[in-house]
Amino acid sequence: MTTRSEPAGQSRLSRAYALSFLTLICAFNYFDRQLLGLLLPQIKAELALTDTQIGLTTGLAFVLCYSLAGVPLARLADRVGRRSVIAYGFAFWSIATLATGWVTSAVQLAAARFVTGAGEASGVAPSNAMVSDLVSPQRRSLGLGLLSSGNALGAIFLFPLAGWIAATSGWRAAFFAAGGAGFLLAVVFRLTVREPMRARQSPEARTSLKTAMGEMLQVRSFRLSMLAGCAMGISLYATQIWSPTFLERIHSLSVTEIAASIGPIRGASSLLGALLGGWLSSRLERRDIRWLLWLPGLAVLAVVPADLLFIWADSLTIVLMGYALAGLLTTMHLVPLYAALLRVAPPATRATAMALFLLVVNLVGQIAGPLVVGMLNDSLAASLGAGAIRIGMVAAALAAGIAGLLMLVAAGSLSPDAARFREGEA
Repeated sequence: MTTRSEPAGQSRLSRAYALSFLTLICAFNYFDRQLLGLLLPQIKAELALTDTQIGLTTGLAFVLCYSLAGVPLARLADRVGRRSVIAYGFAFWSIATLATGWVTSAVQLAAARFVTGAGEASGVAPSNAMVSDLVSPQRRSLGLGLLSSGNALGAIFLFPLAGWIAATSGWRAAFFAAGGAGFLLAVVFRLTVREPMRARQSPEARTSLKTAMGEMLQVRSFRLSMLAGCAMGISLYATQIWSPTFLERIHSLSVTEIAASIGPIRGASSLLGALLGGWLSSRLERRDIRWLLWLPGLAVLAVVPADLLFIWADSLTIVLMGYALAGLLTTMHLVPLYAALLRVAPPATRATAMALFLLVVNLVGQIAGPLVVGMLNDSLAASLGAGAIRIGMVAAALAAGIAGLLMLVAAGSLSPDAARFREGEA
């Protein structure tokens, strides 16, 4: 292992190309996952689904495979290399996305989401770990910020395109286009991106999965961050899935209008949030490493009033302003949070640590978030009509406040937990 400030084995141009491609894959990871939410009104009408069925399909079916497959796939990435796991996973979930365009029932839709989750499990954790190998420790937050900007790029460019395809050719065509493009990019990534040297070399990668997971669960800041992530996951995934339906029911927007508005708005705000989160955290952590959790804690607390503005405002302009602010704050909190998790994880098991975090967070957030809102919608529809969706989304917004408080508490343990590993071994 090297102790240099810059990663060994690749030129700066090669590392920049790899980071850029990982950002593009991140864009498709986000886009393919959220495409169903954008097209839910059309899908629901054609397949005659209830809101509870939608909650189960978008949450439970996807997250079971996404979360459960994440840890073994991340462990495989730590052992054999992150590039191949990311490439083959990208190809797999792209095929599953394409196949979603052929579903004709709720059961088939759930099965398609289940398989999509299996592929997408190879994306986030190995990509974050690969970025930690591509950039120096001093620039890691900036690198993670660039990676996270992929979510925004997907919303800015891919969401409106998918909305146009759905409006002109139907929702099935949107899935066909997304899956086909993703598969071709996966092939190019596998053929043109090199594996970072330090991801291939480290005896620590031979540590058993049980041992690696046990070590991480003993870290107090990691455990508290995981609890915070669960609460934030409930808020985040409920908002992502139900916002298009909310805008259709409360503000009478069409699928094309929704795609053309929340896609670019959330995308631009998320792009700014990712870059701002990376820049701020890289500067603030030089003063005190606890800023890696103080910053996301404060950002997540501010999500609550932003979400309430989105939910309760009557003016569509103000609604979209709340949506944009929530997007900025939500994305801004992810970069320093992920950087904090990577600081307290053993260098050669970072993908495993990230996958363990995502396993718990996604099982709670993606199952509970969409499902709770869906159940509240159905149970309150008789008395509140279309406005029932507001109650469920308020409950999801309040979960973000709990997450913020937990992150602030976790910050108190970050310094001693991070001191266990020397950054020169990163």
